[in-house]
Amino acid sequence: MDNKACWSEVNRRATQHLAKMSGYSDQLRATPGPNVIKGVLEEYLGEDVDNDNWRDAIQTATILMPEFFGTHLNGHPELLFLASEKIQTVLREIYTERDWEPLRDQVNNLVDKMQGIDTMICLNLGNFFGIINEHVQNTWVIQYAVFVFMWQKVNERTEAECSEKGWKFEPIKKYFQDPSFDLRTKYLLQEIHRESDQWPNIILEHHEADRMIKDTTFVYAVHLPARASVDVLRLGPRIAVTNSSWSKLDGWARGMAETFIEQTLLTQNPEVSAQLRLLVGDHQDVKRLYDEEPVAPIPEEDHHFFATSIYVRREELEGIKLPVTPTPPGEPVRVPTPSSRTKLWTERLLRKAPR
Repeated sequence: MDNKACWSEVNRRATQHLAKMSGYSDQLRATPGPNVIKGVLEEYLGEDVDNDNWRDAIQTATILMPEFFGTHLNGHPELLFLASEKIQTVLREIYTERDWEPLRDQVNNLVDKMQGIDTMICLNLGNFFGIINEHVQNTWVIQYAVFVFMWQKVNERTEAECSEKGWKFEPIKKYFQDPSFDLRTKYLLQEIHRESDQWPNIILEHHEADRMIKDTTFVYAVHLPARASVDVLRLGPRIAVTNSSWSKLDGWARGMAETFIEQTLLTQNPEVSAQLRLLVGDHQDVKRLYDEEPVAPIPEEDHHFFATSIYVRREELEGIKLPVTPTPPGEPVRVPTPSSRTKLWTERLLRKAPR
């Protein structure tokens, strides 16, 4: 089989594979991956790039990011394009399938408490990996799709409120923070257009979200460890989806046990430390501020949200802030503004956003 016939067969198989999943076969265009040309870089630099360095860099890239060197569908790496289509498939299922009805009802019941939310932040979503096909549910895809579903519901509530009051409606911005994000995950979040969540996904630098969370924020953090979940709730978001306080696997009791063990080993002192006393106090403060209910079960998929709760700020306590924990000696005081790098990314993404 010559090269032309071989490529035709690759294109045909890729098209058939996606047609089974998403019904978009009439729109597909399969192409090879992009050429990475050393001469382009050399021309810009005005000097030669060492062949050994170039070879090692290409080899590293092919190992860490093989999807970008393989078949592309509609101009995107095949696996990432399939994942993007799967996100939209899952979203359609959330809206229509009976298995998702408990979650739909739970989120719809929260809508009345979403008034005034102006920011949605997703923390520690993790990296996309794995396979995409009709037989396997990808955890990252499910958890991202649920976040988008909640974002859509918040937007519906905000748009209705703006219409009622004659205000201009602007879709709520979606922010993501996870220092572990790799290139494929950033690409899936930012570079593939999806009808389901057209407004750009803005990726924050590490710790920027801490400075943005307030009582008009919705936080989605299904992967945070117990101690970090409490820290987020102390910042006072209106609604947070994160670890359950009661979880035996990674609940608040687990966090206290870990803190006690670590402090005992560090100080060689078996007494309860000041840090643990502060942590217990944090738990009590958060319990006073929030109502907690488990995320509704999703038949056959509940492991994606195992021991996860929705925390809703109690209305009678709105506006009340928890005492700020003093900055430890030697720690720099954070300036409460996004970094210039994030501002540049935000401006670039907003230019790409639909109007």
